[in-house]
Amino acid sequence: MFSTLLETMNIGGMKMRLKKWMTTAVVLGVTAQVAWADGVGVFGSYWDTKDAGSEIGYGAKLKFGLGPDVFFSIRGSYFEFEERSAEGKSTLEVIPIEAALVFHLDYMGPVYPYVGGGAGYYLMDLEWEGPGGAVSPSVDDEFGWFVLAGIEMDLSPRIAVFGEAKYTWLKIDRIDGLDTTGDNKLDGFGANAGLIVKW
Repeated sequence: MFSTLLETMNIGGMKMRLKKWMTTAVVLGVTAQVAWADGVGVFGSYWDTKDAGSEIGYGAKLKFGLGPDVFFSIRGSYFEFEERSAEGKSTLEVIPIEAALVFHLDYMGPVYPYVGGGAGYYLMDLEWEGPGGAVSPSVDDEFGWFVLAGIEMDLSPRIAVFGEAKYTWLKIDRIDGLDTTGDNKLDGFGANAGLIVKW
């Protein structure tokens, strides 16, 4: 996917610092919202993209009740996609920051099926390592969309587990020094599974 990056320049600089400040601001903002949430969860993730391969990641989410069967969630996760070729290795880091509206379906004992969807802002960093050393081409952060369906099961009044399937629509529009008219799509199916603590 990124094999032509040997010719790019190292453009870390201001954009890298801006991404770090944005990520810090988001983390602080989410932390401030924990007191108003109905629950907090942690999960493992799998994402099978069209052009960057598949990868395992991890994340956390906050869940807010809007009504008897309607919830709003904020979630953040982390993925690191690697691609190796004869010329070297590329590493694409993706930090999805997502918001979803979720609807619980029929209640079946301690089990709650649900469906939902939302949008996300995806922070990205790219590094290329080749015979000449490592460079960090500038890659745009992107907006994307997703839908999901899953099941949440109560283990106790305070603890639940969940599993969900997800499909994401996401495309990288610009990478310095690389033609992005071709294979730069991160569209694909994924799955999350984890634990939620409620209060």
